[in-house]
Amino acid sequence: DKSLLTWVTDTQKAAKTGDVTLTMQDTGGTAVQTWVFGDAFPIRWSGPHIESGGAYIAIETVEITHSGLKVQ
Repeated sequence: DKSLLTWVTDTQKAAKTGDVTLTMQDTGGTAVQTWVFGDAFPIRWSGPHIESGGAYIAIETVEITHSGLKVQ
């Protein structure tokens, strides 16, 4: 799913903020925790960092600035 990449590039091009909802899911796809960031704007993205030669997880980091956080 390219929705994160699309949000980061579109938001940075337009220099526009908006609310962003982030939902962590378990391996079965069930929502475990949800966070809502108010007036979110991405300021940094790094990764994916992948180590070769093993069964490792690719890790990406997104840093955002926001005006408030709600945990649902």
